[in-house]
Amino acid sequence: MDLSTLCLVHSILEERGIRRAAAACRRPASSASAALRRVETVLSVPLVRRDGQALVPTLEAE
Repeated sequence: MDLSTLCLVHSILEERGIRRAAAACRRPASSASAALRRVETVLSVPLVRRDGQALVPTLEAE
């Protein structure tokens, strides 16, 4: 895992949205979504749950 993946996931958690974080980091939304999936897979812990258009961090992510 590289630093850009961790920074992108951190931005997703702060912005509470994949598209908002991708726009802030000037990355495609698909890259942001893939980064989140990779981190969740490596940690074996879900970091967010989807609630309509927003992402809600799990207790582990907080």
